[in-house]
Amino acid sequence: MREEPYRWALPVLVAALVAAHSGCERQASDSASAPLAAIRATVTRAPFGNLPDGTVIDEFTLTNAAGDSVRVITYGGIITSINVRDRDGQRNDVVLGHDTLAGYLDDNSHFGAVVGRYANRIGGAQFAIDGQVYKLTANNGRNSLHGGRVGFDKAVWKAAPFEGDGAAGVKLTHTSPDGDEGFPGTLSVNVGYETREDHVQFKPDEAELSGLLSGFGGASVAIDESVNVEEYFAEVRVPLVQDKRGVADLSLDFGARSSDYSTSGSVTTSKFEIQYAPVRSTRIRASLNNAIRAPSIIELFNPNLVGQITIGEDPCAPTFDASFNVVPAVNTLQDCLRTVRPDQAAAFTAAYGNGGSTNQIPQGTASQLSQLQGGNVGLRPEEADTYSIGVSFTPQKIDRLNVSVDYWNVQIKDAIDTLPAGVILNGCPDTGDPVFCSQLSRHPTTFSLQGASVAGGGYIIQTNQNIASGESSGVDLQATYGFEFERRGSLLLALAGSYMLTNDTTPYPGAHTYDCTGLFGLTCQTVNPEWRHVARATWRLPKGLAATMSWRYISAVKEDNNDPDPTLNNSAFAGYDPFNAEIGSQSYFDLAATYELKKMEFRAGINNITDKAPPFLGSEVVGGGSPNTYSTYDMFGRQLFFAVNVGL
Repeated sequence: MREEPYRWALPVLVAALVAAHSGCERQASDSASAPLAAIRATVTRAPFGNLPDGTVIDEFTLTNAAGDSVRVITYGGIITSINVRDRDGQRNDVVLGHDTLAGYLDDNSHFGAVVGRYANRIGGAQFAIDGQVYKLTANNGRNSLHGGRVGFDKAVWKAAPFEGDGAAGVKLTHTSPDGDEGFPGTLSVNVGYETREDHVQFKPDEAELSGLLSGFGGASVAIDESVNVEEYFAEVRVPLVQDKRGVADLSLDFGARSSDYSTSGSVTTSKFEIQYAPVRSTRIRASLNNAIRAPSIIELFNPNLVGQITIGEDPCAPTFDASFNVVPAVNTLQDCLRTVRPDQAAAFTAAYGNGGSTNQIPQGTASQLSQLQGGNVGLRPEEADTYSIGVSFTPQKIDRLNVSVDYWNVQIKDAIDTLPAGVILNGCPDTGDPVFCSQLSRHPTTFSLQGASVAGGGYIIQTNQNIASGESSGVDLQATYGFEFERRGSLLLALAGSYMLTNDTTPYPGAHTYDCTGLFGLTCQTVNPEWRHVARATWRLPKGLAATMSWRYISAVKEDNNDPDPTLNNSAFAGYDPFNAEIGSQSYFDLAATYELKKMEFRAGINNITDKAPPFLGSEVVGGGSPNTYSTYDMFGRQLFFAVNVGL
């Protein structure tokens, strides 16, 4: 018997979407603990009218902290109003439309509406796929316009308002069934409108402004800035084939978003995913995404200031050995002349002397030199191309087993970063590359790198730039398996792990690419274990009692300074560093229990049962002002907790 041909839904949707303001922020990562003040946005709901069949149409009003607002109704997803200020500060509604629902019911102009399945005209109100002709509803003479007589602009959309994290919005969903207005296949659509304005306001006290606090590395500076963005977005899910021989499910997902940032302009992102299930127990998926990360308020507006960085010795200044004998500068005079301007060469030569006993260039204190930090209002969003391939198994022959494996790859360009201070400090005298040397500003008279002010010089420049690129990849594994006991409840075993394959960084265009997989340290900055996982065993008893034992594991990592890679090798020290050479694998065990009694839930537990201490590292590696370890590890030892939830 001949099966029906597969019905392919048109992969087209045009949504006339206008989103309001949203923003981006990130907490300051430097010594000053700059709090984020997220300005509260609101969403309200009110009836807008009734359709002839009595269906209630709601209107949602989204308002941000500045008083700008957007109004959206559930009929056609129509934007009825956008009330914003012009360049003179006058507030006006910039959208054409009607004040009542009746106006939209009597008007076919599609003001402010979401249109689909197809935007614009389809000639003759028909099209063919694989020889099969699909006849559509004609609503523009003999043509089909914007999806037909009852397109998306006349659908009643389901609405889900939300608030939280400084944002407010409404998500609209609609499913167009197979045969809707003559179009084949089922099409699911999401559109969203969101408003958010984020504002960072940091007011340091006199002590922080003084620059005299131990461990701060410099004075704190006040911040009072915000970032806004206007966004347009749509998402579509197309089930192509379902419940056919060899194809239990074949679906496509599309999405697009256009974002116009107040600081960096417009950028467009997109996503595409395909899911294929040959049988219900096995699902294969692949996705391709283009994404961005906009600069945070801190990265943009953090004021420039001079502080300290633990980086090692100035290679052009002398040091002292354990017997207080002078040790000549690491670099020669010829090399060190690359670190100053040509007009400073004569004075620098005199200060350098013989490099040792007559070298007058001051060395840093406690392996600390000065750095100039701060934001850059000219930053652009980071861009990333990502793809993943995965498979999930829920085999029918092995009851209660679920396994999911995914390979992922992320490629980033225009990454916001600073040139690693160690690369600058050693790269300039070693190579004379202007990329490095432009980031060194020696003091005009002493030629030290121990400056105290922006105007005075004497520091390594560490301000933000769109300069880096990188690529990381890995494999994620998730698995669960359950046991059922007749009188003793159930036992669920779960594992969530990630294996890092690559973690490449190219610090600037044309630079050598180094891989931080399995490494940590001053240049890699973070801990990058090859393998980490959380394994759990949860035993649930019949009378509301459950107990969970967890095992958190982080594999061993080695210091980047000791790696043979030419960029990493000796990047923090003048040679091999035995003290911080390796952090061994770390395991933490946690125990938790819950008990439910009527409307009450009791929770208690112990984290880090063995009271395992975090690995101890030198400040040369983790940076001044930080604890002598990384937050990747459990920093607080054994912790006990107890809580009660009461339902009302």
